[in-house]
Amino acid sequence: MKNIFSTKNLKAILLVFLFGSFTNSSIAEEYRYFLAQWNGQVSTIYQVNIDGANADLVALTEVPYGCHIAFNESTKDIFIMNSTTADLQTYNVETDVLSVVYDIEASNGSYVATGFNSDGSILIGNANNGKVYSNPADFFTNTLAEVGNGPVSGGDILFNNGDLYLATRSGNRLMKFNGSTFDSFANIASNVTGAAVYEGGKFILSFFGSTTLKVYNADGSFDSNLNTRLNGEAYTQLNGDMTSGTFSTACLPMSVYAYEPGPQADGISPVSDARTHSDRALVPEKNDATVAESDVNFASLGFGGYITLEFETGIANGPGDDVMVYETTYSPSTENCSRYPEKIRAYASQDGCNFWYCEVVKTHLLI
Repeated sequence: MKNIFSTKNLKAILLVFLFGSFTNSSIAEEYRYFLAQWNGQVSTIYQVNIDGANADLVALTEVPYGCHIAFNESTKDIFIMNSTTADLQTYNVETDVLSVVYDIEASNGSYVATGFNSDGSILIGNANNGKVYSNPADFFTNTLAEVGNGPVSGGDILFNNGDLYLATRSGNRLMKFNGSTFDSFANIASNVTGAAVYEGGKFILSFFGSTTLKVYNADGSFDSNLNTRLNGEAYTQLNGDMTSGTFSTACLPMSVYAYEPGPQADGISPVSDARTHSDRALVPEKNDATVAESDVNFASLGFGGYITLEFETGIANGPGDDVMVYETTYSPSTENCSRYPEKIRAYASQDGCNFWYCEVVKTHLLI
C-alpha cells in the first residue's frame, strides 16, 4: 500500500477513502501448495489451487530430471533437487525465473527434499542408506551433515510446527523424529510420493496412481480427499513430490473508485492537468531523489480534494501500520517535507457507502 498522494501546497488537508475488504486476517497472505510430477522425461512443477473438494493443477515450470521440491517462504523460491545427484535449482514463484543448476557433488542415491529447518538449512533424505542429511543455509555447499536415520523410501520429509516428520512407503507410515531416529505414529495409503504442511497443522500427501491428494490430521487420522484435476479433467498422479508454505503478496489499490482534486492554495486556481492523473496513485512509489520534477509521479489532491481507492485483496487489521500513505517532494526540497506540513484524513469502507474514520498515527516521507 505504499502509494503516493501529494498536494504540493502548504497546509493542505487530504481526504483519502479506502474501499475494499478489511479483515482480522490477511487475505494478502495465503497458503500455497506445489506438486512435482515426473513422466520419465521431464518433471513439471505445478501450483495446486484448492477449491472445495478439488485440487486444480496449474503448470509453473519444467526440469529434465526426476526431482523433489521444497518451498522457501522468505524468498518465494521452490528448491528443486535432482533425485539422483542432489544438485539444486530454484524457481521463483513471484518472478517466474528458473535458476542455473548448482552442483552439490553429493554421492549418488535416491534423494528426497523437504522444507527448511529453523536454522535455514534444507533437509535431504537418502533412500539408498536410510539417512537424513542437512545442507547448510547457503544451500549450495558440497557438505551434507548427517541428521539421523530413518526408513526413507519414496515419500517425503517435512517440518510441521517445529517437528520433523517422514512419510514413507516402508510400511506406509507417518513418522516423527525423536532426536536420533523416526517413530511411527499413523498409517497412510500406499505409494506415497510427497507430503507437505496443510493449513491448520494438518498434512497433505500425494500418491502414485491416485486421482486424489489426501489430507491427514495432526494426529495422523484421515481427514479428507481432494480430487486432482488438470484442465478441468481428473488427473492421475505420477512419481514426484509436494511442498507448501505461506505466500505474502503486496496489498495495493487496484482501481480509482472516485477522484476530485481541490484548488491550489489561493482557493481558486485548479491543480495543473499534469498532476491530476489519478491512476498514478496506484503505482509503487518512486524515489524523488533521482526523479526530475518534470517526471510527475503522483496524483495531487489540492486543498480539500479527495480520492477513493478500491482494493481487490483484504487489508489485515494487525499490529502496527495497516495502511501507509506517502508524501513526495522533489529535489532540492527532498528530505525537507517540513516545508509542506500537510495533514490527512483517511476513511475505510467495506461496501463503498459507509465509511469509518481511521486514526492517523503519522504520515510517511518518501525520499
